[in-house]
Amino acid sequence: MSAPMTPDREQEIRAREQAATPGPWQSDGAEIYGTLGGVLMIDLWVGETLDIENQQRSNADAAFMADARSAVPELLAEVDRLRARVAELEGEAYGDAAVRLVDPVSQIRHLHACVAAQRSRADVLDRLCGKYQERAELLEGSPWERAVAGLNALVDAGVAFHVEPDGHISAPFSDEHIEWDLKAKRWVLTHDDEDEDVPPAPVPSAEDEARAAVDRSVKAQFPAIAAFLAEDPHDSPLHHSYAVGRDLPEGGTQ
Repeated sequence: MSAPMTPDREQEIRAREQAATPGPWQSDGAEIYGTLGGVLMIDLWVGETLDIENQQRSNADAAFMADARSAVPELLAEVDRLRARVAELEGEAYGDAAVRLVDPVSQIRHLHACVAAQRSRADVLDRLCGKYQERAELLEGSPWERAVAGLNALVDAGVAFHVEPDGHISAPFSDEHIEWDLKAKRWVLTHDDEDEDVPPAPVPSAEDEARAAVDRSVKAQFPAIAAFLAEDPHDSPLHHSYAVGRDLPEGGTQ
């Protein structure tokens, strides 16, 4: 296994790549040329690897060198990408850069804490998934099964309830109960403090409206009669139902 590349060696490679003739290059036998728009340009001759004794290897060397002009910057870019990814993963694992600078024992302890936190989150997700699964199963059940599940939900919540003779469900220690709504033809949740339905006012008949019109006409034309009709009967001199303490002194008459 080769030793890791040192920062100096990396910088040396980067400097040589920047100083070389711009690529991409292309080989033609043992000769190497620059390209323009993907076309080999004879005027951009870079060099050759002519080996009279081994022409095949000479051509392979030229092809390798031409390809390296593009491969080296691509590899350097990949190094940068991987280095950034490692830093990202370390940040997620250790939390911040300060943790990466501590001793390995502290790093291991921090990793254990991270793992424990992830397990706790996984447990919460498992419980949530279980609840959603139960709800899904209830929705898939028959109407009777869903009704039973609703009653059992009250039992699980510790709510004491009973069924009244008229069919509605009430709780002795709660103002909530379930009643059958005749208009909606559905069971509804109601509260004791809700206002009861006020019956609509009776619609006056044609005879009642005619009588009221006559009364208004008489009162308008004969205000004295209207005042007489509005007077308290026991204040009238024609009133004969006298009461002691109201019309007569309590001591009797003289």
